[in-house]
Amino acid sequence: MKGSPGFIVKVVPNQVEPISYQSSGLIKTLSQDDEFIGYFWQILTERDGAQCHVANITRIIPNNGVSNLYYYADEAWFNVNDIKTIIIALRGPRSNSRFLAKKFRVFETWDIARNGNL
Repeated sequence: MKGSPGFIVKVVPNQVEPISYQSSGLIKTLSQDDEFIGYFWQILTERDGAQCHVANITRIIPNNGVSNLYYYADEAWFNVNDIKTIIIALRGPRSNSRFLAKKFRVFETWDIARNGNL
């Protein structure tokens, strides 16, 4: 799996067929044609005493089409083996990224919109 917690990522199925994931208490489907952009913030390796690999990615919604501001939306839980993640941005503010490896500094910073409601 490419990518790691702490980044804004694009999530796509690791195979051609759609995959299932959990979000808002529902089972949802993600296909190759769907766009799922989110903040990858956690990987669980054990749940209820059983070994598992689950990625927690909070979907984000752009504030508008011009800036790199976004709002948090629903949390999604993916089986790590079912997805591929592609880093598309750093989570702002830029000070969050000051200790990242140099190879990650090529990405833009996206910031959370603190004002307004959806």
